[in-house]
Amino acid sequence: MQGTGNNKTGLNPLLYGYLHTVIVAILLATITGLVFHFSSLSESNLRTISIVIIVVSVFWGSFKAAQNSESRGLLHGLMVGLLFLLTTIIITFLISEPLIFKGIANRLLFCVLGGCLGGVIGALLK
Repeated sequence: MQGTGNNKTGLNPLLYGYLHTVIVAILLATITGLVFHFSSLSESNLRTISIVIIVVSVFWGSFKAAQNSESRGLLHGLMVGLLFLLTTIIITFLISEPLIFKGIANRLLFCVLGGCLGGVIGALLK
């Protein structure tokens, strides 16, 4: 079955891309936190930076998933983005933050955008 089995890394492309997404998101969030802690930067830019972190993380994970798959790079990229979105919704729910439709819709847009772009570019650059 093409595109769903073990590939270059021995992992399912979706799992491989999702792991890359989570790792990049944690690294970028940690770096951002350190920069804000040790500098005099205003937290007013934090929302924009969090959007950049989401898009870059999902893009990278989707890129890696598409490169690791035999076919269907766009689909793998989209699925990585949606899986990451689901993860952020669960985390938001667990920390007792209210789930706001506008916030979820924005995250959906950015995860789909990053996922599709990463999937297509990853498939093209295999």
